[in-house]
Amino acid sequence: MTDLRWNLQRDRQARLNRRGFFAGATALALTGLAPQSARGSQAKPAKYRVAVIGHTGRGNYGHDLDKVWLNVPGVEIVAVADANEQGLTAALKRLGAKNGYSDYR
Repeated sequence: MTDLRWNLQRDRQARLNRRGFFAGATALALTGLAPQSARGSQAKPAKYRVAVIGHTGRGNYGHDLDKVWLNVPGVEIVAVADANEQGLTAALKRLGAKNGYSDYR
């Protein structure tokens, strides 16, 4: 019987190593970062207001990347800024934003 207790105690101590500690700590930390729906909470999801700043005619980098906000839950695109009038008009139409500005400041 004494050997069995000793073996069980030794097995428990062997499982608590650096790797096991960090794995457990990481899992605990990620639980706090999980969306509330995954944690079982019935609280309202966060609502984010987004403004998109563009600069049409300066290399055409990143065109249509602003559409990613249309697929993010809880996000409302509230404004678009672009110094180029044609680019501003196109972005307002593409994103459905209510406010458009020629200067982002």
